[in-house]
Amino acid sequence: MKLFKLTLMLILPSIIIGQNNDCGDRPIKPKRIENQTIKNFKKSASFINYKKNLKEWKHCMSPLEMSERDSKRLAEQQKEKLENKQNEPINKCGDRPNKPKRPKGTSIDEFRQTPTHIEYRKNLKIWKQCMSPKELTKPIFSKNPQNTEVIESPCGKKPIKPSRKEGMNHEEYKQSSEYKSYRKQLKKWEGCEEGFRNDLLWGDCGKKPTKPPRSEGVNHEEYKQSPEFQAYRQIMKTWKQCIDANKN
Repeated sequence: MKLFKLTLMLILPSIIIGQNNDCGDRPIKPKRIENQTIKNFKKSASFINYKKNLKEWKHCMSPLEMSERDSKRLAEQQKEKLENKQNEPINKCGDRPNKPKRPKGTSIDEFRQTPTHIEYRKNLKIWKQCMSPKELTKPIFSKNPQNTEVIESPCGKKPIKPSRKEGMNHEEYKQSSEYKSYRKQLKKWEGCEEGFRNDLLWGDCGKKPTKPPRSEGVNHEEYKQSPEFQAYRQIMKTWKQCIDANKN
């Protein structure tokens, strides 16, 4: 037991010093030159400098000084934490609604019929719709609190597929006028949606240049050397540069 205490007393100072890297290591006492008197040694520049450094080190290692440094460090960490919190992205949908607790003695079915649970399910449904990517044309999170407006698609709602009449097989259904009309509307709607999404992505760069068709009888090399294709290549190059610039 005594040996353990002695060992602890010997290693404790080194542990304390090692945990306070701000103060550095304890200054090393310079060695006295041979035939140099103690009086002359204490008056030497190396010893005076050592005493000065030792005094500063002891002051740094004092509990009061360490406490002040810790307080300053904690204050800086708190300030940094507050700044990071202010810069956090804003979720316009808010937090997920908290599920109410079921009272003791109430069954699940009875609890689901209570106004509290009905209101919770209603709020949860609204929150899920808000968080759903299908309902958004912009990211949910935005670091700009003023730019929270959602751009609505001008294409309208997706066309509804007509139901197949009873007794009608699949081929007859696909040949029906209702289905053909639906397919036509769906194709138009999908093209509109794709153009709308591309406009949001491409911004001021405009629509993607359209590749000119190859004339009948013109081979691939002749087509690539044609003025129409060369003009298209140049426009496409400029358009891609604009897109890349907007990405950065």
